[in-house]
Amino acid sequence: MVVAIFSESEIGMQGVMIQMFNHGINILGLWVIVEILERKYGTRKLSELGGLAQKAPAMAIFFVVIALANIALPLTNAFVGEFMMFTGIFTSQFSQYEMITVPLAGVTIILGAIYTLRMVQKVIYGNTNALTETGTDISYNEKLVLGIIVILIIAGGIYPQAFLSLTEETTKFILDKANIYSSVGK
Repeated sequence: MVVAIFSESEIGMQGVMIQMFNHGINILGLWVIVEILERKYGTRKLSELGGLAQKAPAMAIFFVVIALANIALPLTNAFVGEFMMFTGIFTSQFSQYEMITVPLAGVTIILGAIYTLRMVQKVIYGNTNALTETGTDISYNEKLVLGIIVILIIAGGIYPQAFLSLTEETTKFILDKANIYSSVGK
């Protein structure tokens, strides 16, 4: 996000704005699942969980969708923001020193995806253990909350224009102010 902000491109800045909003939705979904897991199993440690898809299939579906949105899979809300940020970065006029940050940003995205996919594999698709063997699926209220979050994730990935229309004027205002301040120092 920081690299996209410094690209001073409109598409990069709008990508940052949509990414911040969508990241809040995705992280909220993950924290709701963490709270459910802690309440049901009495732990937050990933090493103590496993095989939840067998015991809680609805929660597993919600968890996988939210985790895939967290790593910006296409058709999820985070993909739109990351695509726009990278478009803004690659179309801007960075110096050779500033372009070093772009591959570093890409590596961090890859590492985050690896961590998230390993977490899903272990917690959802791993083998059940003594702690998770007696597990049950989530309640109707929990399905409702997670369902709303998943709808926002998919809707934001399929039709981001609603949010982009809201941020267009703000983006132009921020970039105009940034251009004013950067030209003063020259």
